[in-house]
Amino acid sequence: MVPSVHRLMNFLEAIHKLTYDTGSGRDPCTMYYYRNLLNARNLKGHVKNSYRPYKQLFYTVLDALCIVHFLHHFHLADLDSEIPFPDNFMQMTNEDKIDWLNETCRTILKGEFFDNEDDIFSSLRKILEDPNHEENYWVSCRQNQRFHCHFCDRNYACVGSLKAHEERVHNYIARVQKKTQSKEQRKLKDYISMLFKLILIHRNLDEAVDMGDGERSTRSAKYELPI
Repeated sequence: MVPSVHRLMNFLEAIHKLTYDTGSGRDPCTMYYYRNLLNARNLKGHVKNSYRPYKQLFYTVLDALCIVHFLHHFHLADLDSEIPFPDNFMQMTNEDKIDWLNETCRTILKGEFFDNEDDIFSSLRKILEDPNHEENYWVSCRQNQRFHCHFCDRNYACVGSLKAHEERVHNYIARVQKKTQSKEQRKLKDYISMLFKLILIHRNLDEAVDMGDGERSTRSAKYELPI
């Protein structure tokens, strides 16, 4: 049981590093913005020091995102809108009602998690599938835990230092990606999508551990490890 708890804590720590920035307090829809909005003062430093409070904050945001996806699925404007249940919903058995709800959730999850072209590993696949990708240019020169210059014998512990060296000394300018017209909107959409997927994976693992579902916990690892 203890290794599973450490696994959950380490995974949430990785999610925290990807999504939690104390400098984004004024940026709506960010985790630190919600931390301030919900006045979650019990979050102290690293996740390992406040695992349960951090988990509660992330799960609260996940619940809100699930509601938003549900409303969007039915084209509803707000929580006061009437949910379009099937005409015979009241006459359906409890099992049929649950099946209807599960199918609705399955459709939402499939569309947001699996059918989205910008899925959680799309950036990683682009790098791995393109030998000439900019990221591969930098990491391909790594030897003995050091990043070696492509033009001279200098080497560095960090990629950032190597980039600065090649730009300053060898006038190498990295390729710059083209900016889109709605860059900020696109970044926000990608961030929220990533947030939804990451917390959902953690929630799935959390429930698998709680239920002692070893097979489900093992399947979850293929999503956790790359993150």
